[in-house]
Amino acid sequence: IEKVEKEAAELGKGPFK
Repeated sequence: IEKVEKEAAELGKGPFK
């Protein structure tokens, strides 16, 4: 699930935020 985290991190709305 690294790809999802990286893409989400760029959008600034990842599952960890």
